[in-house]
Amino acid sequence: MVLGMINGLEIVSLIDVSIDIIKLISELHDAIKSFEGLPKAFQHVNEQLPLVLDTLTRAKERVPQLEATTRVFVKEKLQQCEKKASELLEIFKYLKETQGNSIMNVYKRVVKTIGKRGRVEDLMKDILSSVKELSENQVFQLAGQVDKLQNALDTLAQVIPSLADSEMESMNGGTNPEQFGDNNVQNWSVGDGDAWNVTGVVNRGQNFNQSNHYGNMINTTVAKDPWAWLLDNLSFKDWLKPGFWKKVFWLFGEPGFGKSALCVHAIEASEKLFRDRSSRSDPAAFYFYDYGEEPENDTTVYLNLADSLFRQKYAFGDQVSDKIFAFAGSRATGPLLKEFIKAIIEELQVAYIFLDGLDEVLHDSLRANRALQTLNFCLSLTEQKEFDVKVWCSSQDRVKIRTAIEKYNAGFWLHLTGEENAPDIEILVRTSAEQMQKDGPDGMKLRHLHEVMHTIKGNFLWASLAVDSIVQAGPNYLYTSFY
Repeated sequence: MVLGMINGLEIVSLIDVSIDIIKLISELHDAIKSFEGLPKAFQHVNEQLPLVLDTLTRAKERVPQLEATTRVFVKEKLQQCEKKASELLEIFKYLKETQGNSIMNVYKRVVKTIGKRGRVEDLMKDILSSVKELSENQVFQLAGQVDKLQNALDTLAQVIPSLADSEMESMNGGTNPEQFGDNNVQNWSVGDGDAWNVTGVVNRGQNFNQSNHYGNMINTTVAKDPWAWLLDNLSFKDWLKPGFWKKVFWLFGEPGFGKSALCVHAIEASEKLFRDRSSRSDPAAFYFYDYGEEPENDTTVYLNLADSLFRQKYAFGDQVSDKIFAFAGSRATGPLLKEFIKAIIEELQVAYIFLDGLDEVLHDSLRANRALQTLNFCLSLTEQKEFDVKVWCSSQDRVKIRTAIEKYNAGFWLHLTGEENAPDIEILVRTSAEQMQKDGPDGMKLRHLHEVMHTIKGNFLWASLAVDSIVQAGPNYLYTSFY
């Protein structure tokens, strides 16, 4: 009984995903339907969306406890439906981004990356066929939908193709990609219905690891410009210089000492350098490991790095090089992503990679193994002669991390202690306290501040907790207990 319920929930989840995608496609069609030159096939496709939505909704309402063999069939059809719907969604999304400019150039490019069945009408036919096969299965009791779905298929068969058959044959026969113009959109297939495109969007409409953004790493209570000492540190300044022979920077220290915040400042410094060099402000390549996050898979970190590095080189609409375009359509495995990262760095010539918190995942053998493999790969890039890669690592001092970094003599090690943190923590505590209470004897304020500083001993985590306690206590308590 329990197993049957689980199977049913799995089917419902698959249906929900396709329903959400179909709804998004409908919304995007409303945004692009007035674009000049949009093939009429798009309108015909949009007209079939309500039927697909209705059929999937009916199927969801009637999900039974399936036998194992039936469940495999149903799951396969729903995955096929989701895959085609996801590819269709990508087309609509990219056309919306064009804002009506050169839409056919972009459309052709996306269709090419999808493959022989990449036209919108072909994708909709495949969606209808999958849904029709589900309806024909007696477990769903949807016989009334079968004729409607067949009529929809017959209608689409009469639609003027959005791209001529001859053009499709030419596109899929290895035609030079440059013939399609400058508006260049690239995807490659990840398998099982996922696709990664080089602008950094997953088919299901999610940005790569949006929660893994360094903007979330700094507590908003921190005073302006703390940790500025890092930017004046001679070792860091040398490491940051393009072409400088020491290419690895390891910042290590105890928990709560502000390593992640310093990593953020290092990233911002590299981004400023990048802006000065190229007049663009794309993000650095980074990954923040987190104890509480979902475990990374074989490609999680590489996808994040590849996405950021690509966007440093290319903006939407840029023509990518033949070497980068050659990756389109390939299955995005770990080894292939490594090759892609090397290829894009070779075009950039100078790249900065930041890895923070590797110690956060050492408790899990699988996550630890993947994290250390990623670290070793990034470190190996620093030895390549074809380009200049700088790697930053911030973590606690752990044997496995130290062992990996020790192999590379061309680097700086900086042990973060309370001595470096003391001025910044004083700024944090003093500013936060003074913002809450301007009055009080200065001598008493200074004396008690020193007592708090002595207790904190260079630990930003403890400092943040102290500030939180001050905030929660309120002004009356400040007079008696803090000041």
